[in-house]
Amino acid sequence: MQYPIADRIFYNGPIYTMEDDLKKAEAVGIFQDKIVFVGPKEQAKQYADENTQWIDLKGRTLMPGFIESHMHVTMAAEYLLEIDTQGELETSIAELCEQIAQVAKTKKPGEWILGGGWDERFFAEKRLPTRWDLDKVSPNNPVVMRRVCTHKWVVNSLALQAAGIDENTVPIEGGILNKDPITGKLNGIIEENALNMIPVPDYDLSVLKDKMLAIQKDLVAHGVTTVNEITATKQGLRAYQELIKEESALCRVRYWAPAISAIGRIGLMEPILQLGLETGYGNDWLRLMGLKLFSDGTITGKTAGFSEGFIDMPFSPDMLIISDEEMLDIFRKAAQANLRVALHALGDASIAQIIRNFSIVNKEKNITHMRNRIEHCGCIKPEQMDQMRELGLVASLSTGFIYPLGDHYNMVLPKEKVQKLYPAKSLMEKGVVVSGNADCPICNFNPFESIFGAVTRTTQNGMDFGQDEAITVEQGLKMYTINAAKACCDEAITGSLRCGKYADMMILEKDPFAVSMQELYHMQVLATFTNGQLVYGDLQSL
Repeated sequence: MQYPIADRIFYNGPIYTMEDDLKKAEAVGIFQDKIVFVGPKEQAKQYADENTQWIDLKGRTLMPGFIESHMHVTMAAEYLLEIDTQGELETSIAELCEQIAQVAKTKKPGEWILGGGWDERFFAEKRLPTRWDLDKVSPNNPVVMRRVCTHKWVVNSLALQAAGIDENTVPIEGGILNKDPITGKLNGIIEENALNMIPVPDYDLSVLKDKMLAIQKDLVAHGVTTVNEITATKQGLRAYQELIKEESALCRVRYWAPAISAIGRIGLMEPILQLGLETGYGNDWLRLMGLKLFSDGTITGKTAGFSEGFIDMPFSPDMLIISDEEMLDIFRKAAQANLRVALHALGDASIAQIIRNFSIVNKEKNITHMRNRIEHCGCIKPEQMDQMRELGLVASLSTGFIYPLGDHYNMVLPKEKVQKLYPAKSLMEKGVVVSGNADCPICNFNPFESIFGAVTRTTQNGMDFGQDEAITVEQGLKMYTINAAKACCDEAITGSLRCGKYADMMILEKDPFAVSMQELYHMQVLATFTNGQLVYGDLQSL
C-alpha cells in the first residue's frame, strides 16, 4: 500500500487529539496543510522518507489549535488606535478627562477623539461621566468614550451636534438618549441602538490592517488558529481580505454580520439577503457564518434581561432591545435564506424570547440542523437547556468572564444567581454543544484563562463562583477545540487531530492534564501551526 509521505512527523510527547475514539497518539504526520497520520510512532515510519523532518517534542504537548468562538478583532484593533481606558487605571472622571485633554492637544479642530474601556464603578465620583465633563477638556473636537461593556457611551456636545441630536430627538428603536433628571437636557450618555446615531468616522484601511495583524500575532501566540469575528466593520472585512491576498493572515476567520444596526455597527441583513449569500460563503480562510443579533445588554451595565431583575432594579420588558415581531421576522428570513443566526443574550428572559421565536420558525421549517447560537448564555434555566438541545442551538458560552468579571456580578445580582451563571456543566449534561469565549476586547482572550475559570469556578479575588457548574480540564479544552469547531460547522476540517483535517496545531510547554490549576492558567504556547505553516514560535527551542 502506498502511503502519503509526510513533510513533518511529531513524536515523543503527549499528543491529545480531542477525538473521543482516539484521545492520545504517539505521532502525528502532516503533508503541506493537512494531517496525514495520527497513531503509533512505529507505524508513522511508513509515512516517512529521507526528506521527512522528525520533530522531537521532548516531552512537550501537541494539541489542535484553539478556536475562539466570539471575539471582536476589528474592535480590538480599533482600541489600539484610541485612548485606552481599560481596567482600573482611571480612578476618577478627572483622570479620564485629563487623558482626553492630552490627546486634544495633538488634534486639529473637528478631528474625532475616541476611546474605551472605562468603568464608572472604579471612579471616585461613583457616577457616569457626562458630556459636560468632556466639553471642558475638548471644546473643539467631537469625543466618544465607550464604557467597558461597549453598550454604553458618553459623548460630548460636538459629537451630539455632528449626529444632529438635540433634546427633541427621538432615539431609534432599541436605543436610549439619557437626559439629566433635573434639567431635562441631554447628558451625553447614550445606550444600545442609539450608538448608531453617532457618525464615528472610519479608520484608515492600512493603519487598521496593521493593528488587526498585530491582534492575529497575539492570537497565535496563545494557540488560537481560528477566530469568530463578530460584526466587523467594512474596513475590517477589507483588511481581512488584503491579509489573505498578501498571504499574511495567521488565523482563519469566521465572520458574523450584524443583522441590524447596533452598538455602532451598521446592519447588513438586507444587503446579504439581496445578494443571495448563504452561511458558508467564502473559503476556509474567511467564511460567512451568518447574522448576529442582540436580544439584551450587559450584566454589569444592568441592561441584561433577567426575569427577576437586578438587586436594585426589577425586570422590565424594555431590557429586551428587540421586539418579538422583529426578531421573528429576522429568524424567518434567515431560515429561508439558509443563514445561521447568533443571538447575544445574558439573561433568562432574553433566552426565553429567543427560544420562543425559534420554536415558531422551527414549526414552519426544520432549523435544528443549522446550529443557530446563543452568545454568552449567562443565565439559563434547566428547561431552557432542554429546549436549546431540541432546537439544535449552540451555547457560545462566555466562560472567559468568570475569572476577571465574576467579583463584579455580586454588585448587581444575588449570590445564588451569580453562582449559576455561565453553566457549562449543566449545558453539557443536557447535550448542548458548548464552545468557550471571552468576548475580547471585553476580556482577555487567552483561552487558558477562560478554561481556568470554567474548571475552577473561582474569580480574580478568589470568590467561589459556584462549584456545581465546574467542568473538567478535558471539557474545558474541548470547548476551545472540537466543540468550537462544531459551533462553526467546521468539525470536518478543524478542531481535532484527525487525518484529512487541516494541520492547525499548537505545542505547549507542559501537559495540561498533568499540571496544577495555577500552572494551567499560566500555560505557555511554544509553537503554533496554521495550515501546516509555523506561524508562531521556534521549533529549534523545543
